[in-house]
Amino acid sequence: YNGTSWTEENNLNVAQQGLAGAGISTFAVEFGGKNPGAPNVATTEMWDGSSWTETTDMSTARGDLGGFGLGTAAVAAGGIPSSTATEEFAHQILTYTPAAWATGGTLNTARKSMAGMGSQPAALVAGGYPAPKTITEEYNGSTWSEVGDLNAMRYSTAGAGTTEAGLVMGGVTTSDANTDDCEEFNGTSWTEVNDMPGAKNQHMSAGTQTAALAGLGETGTALVATAFEYDGTNWTAGGTANTARSQIAGAGTQTAGLAYGGAAPGTSATSE
Repeated sequence: YNGTSWTEENNLNVAQQGLAGAGISTFAVEFGGKNPGAPNVATTEMWDGSSWTETTDMSTARGDLGGFGLGTAAVAAGGIPSSTATEEFAHQILTYTPAAWATGGTLNTARKSMAGMGSQPAALVAGGYPAPKTITEEYNGSTWSEVGDLNAMRYSTAGAGTTEAGLVMGGVTTSDANTDDCEEFNGTSWTEVNDMPGAKNQHMSAGTQTAALAGLGETGTALVATAFEYDGTNWTAGGTANTARSQIAGAGTQTAGLAYGGAAPGTSATSE
């Protein structure tokens, strides 16, 4: 995504949905996921701006997990089976050291389908399932601690920004209804802000609290290819992706975004 339109890129090597990711549009990593009727996977692939390459698997196979950070320093947290497990990914550029995952701190509350934001040494996860949660936890590079709760319960949501300026957008509420509701985090507490132009869940996200992207996803009855852009106050319509998908991972910024994998409705390896 270049801030206006989506361009189709080379596919993932392994089609999957419920995966997670981290990084920027020219250097990203995807990990975990699942295939309908098949076990969760521990697959990890790296993106160099043009193609995906398989690398070291995670220690624990899981889907619907949270992911955030950089292509060289990512975090995987929670997921199916309902888990508190956290793994850290480290990749050294310009060396012959292979990428590797290492066990990180354990979440206080097991959950899946939550929003993730921040970087490996300073991250947040918010919301999640089962029993749509308001719980927010902050990661300091080694341990998780609970901070201010969301105002509204939600899962299958998405996040952007940092631990001091976070954003959660859309998702599914406690009544299993899609929501367009959004909240901003100031490092201590969450505040409700302007809604997205439409309600959706299981969408990708990228960017910051003042320049965020919410792309693709589903409305509960249909897959969508639309993208919404946030300027810190208002949401506007962005470019439309080539392939509508949900359960999708994202990385990058509002004007240099990357969306990959998902369900379309079959498990997809598509990257844009």
